[in-house]
Amino acid sequence: MSLRKQVQFDIGGMSCSFCAETIEKSLSKKNGVEDVKVSLAHEEVLVDYNPKKRRRAS
Repeated sequence: MSLRKQVQFDIGGMSCSFCAETIEKSLSKKNGVEDVKVSLAHEEVLVDYNPKKRRRAS
């Protein structure tokens, strides 16, 4: 059984592919994140993550 979960966020104000790339790179570095897909056209991001690997903020 996979522990992978997916969450979608709406992100307004992206005006270029550099914005999308910056968001993707930043989220990819987060603990537990397994995949990130940013859609510039739809102004949204899909994040696949493993909740068992995610650290909670202190």
